[in-house]
Amino acid sequence: MPTTLTAASTLVCPSCGGVQETPPDIPDGDLPVTACTQCRVNLVFVPRPASSFHPSTNSDSNLHTLPKPVPQSARVAIVVLCALAYLLLCMALYGASYGVKQLAPYKIAEAFVAQHPVVAEEVGHPLTFGWFPTVQLQSRGREGAAYVDLAVSGSRTSGRIALALVSNRSDWRVREAQYQLGEEEIRPLWVQFPGDYELLQRLEAVMADLDEATNNRDVDAMMRHVAPNAQFRFIVERSDGRDVRTYRNREHYRRETLARILMAQDVNRVRHHTEFQLAPDGRTATGMIEATEERLADGRRIAFNVQETLTYSFQSDMPVITSIDEVQQLKR
Repeated sequence: MPTTLTAASTLVCPSCGGVQETPPDIPDGDLPVTACTQCRVNLVFVPRPASSFHPSTNSDSNLHTLPKPVPQSARVAIVVLCALAYLLLCMALYGASYGVKQLAPYKIAEAFVAQHPVVAEEVGHPLTFGWFPTVQLQSRGREGAAYVDLAVSGSRTSGRIALALVSNRSDWRVREAQYQLGEEEIRPLWVQFPGDYELLQRLEAVMADLDEATNNRDVDAMMRHVAPNAQFRFIVERSDGRDVRTYRNREHYRRETLARILMAQDVNRVRHHTEFQLAPDGRTATGMIEATEERLADGRRIAFNVQETLTYSFQSDMPVITSIDEVQQLKR
């Protein structure tokens, strides 16, 4: 009894497994018979009609066209993995945003914006800050710079505020700020508020009195502007590159200043640059001073470059010094 097979380009004998070519032409209605080249079993080739295709056919071409169903367990695993990846991404973004908000420049910028009257008027309260601020830091020796961009929203509208900050030995302050609400144009945000001019004049008057008292070697006149609980830190930069740091309270500062001035026959202090920064609440201020000071003692004249950061507190609208952070460098 001959074995009947469907026509194909190559043929595998079901009896011995031998492979051979199918006849090149199979006329319609004919059932050509051939013998296996190895076992000599008769093989009958039957052409398959095009309409005879059925999904259950085991030919290779049909197997490729039918997708295999995904098991239910695999679907659950894919969903779990996607949820886990999304959770990890959210945790990473939250951690990065939380870390940025712990930086000193960001905290100063947020406090500045939260207390600014223009922001309160334009954006409205309660004021909330976005979770993804941007902070860029730069370092220039003892000084640094930071650029903070944050999103704000309130009862009236929302927008973005960009701030430029500078530092002097880790004390950050806002130097410039701009804000944009919705699609409006970018506008400057006051760093010094209206009405601050009088307070700035009082700060300058205090510094002028200190300069005059120093040049006159009048320690009592100097101490009139210093708060009872004031703290002082001095850094003397030596020629060998090492710094000498000292910390003093008000009484120690008075005694050492008195001894230093009495030892000098002449003192000449000149301020070259003064910059005041008022806090948004109007109760405190910071002054950045650059000056030179020459002292004549024992026939020798010694000159110093002086950088000072002074903190003021307004008591009855009059500023008193609560701390002095001073760096002295011997001038060659």
